[in-house]
Amino acid sequence: KRVVPKLISRVTPVYPRSGGPGEVVLDATLAGDGTVKWVGVIDGDPVLAEAAVSAVKQWRYRPLVVKGKAVDQFVVVVSFGKNGKVK
Repeated sequence: KRVVPKLISRVTPVYPRSGGPGEVVLDATLAGDGTVKWVGVIDGDPVLAEAAVSAVKQWRYRPLVVKGKAVDQFVVVVSFGKNGKVK
């Protein structure tokens, strides 16, 4: 299991009208203060990915250091379920 920083503030993605259920896999990079400074799409429907990236850019994490090194890059999965539910 990979170690990831703890999420302390989350903005829920807006479920796009034209999107269906699915997952978006993102590559996130943090700044030293825990804000998200970059997000890239690894996989997922482009319509859902746009909503996921927009939300994740607003998330905030508690900075994490493991063995003297900052964990500043990790994978985030945003799940868009049926009936507009987002996890």
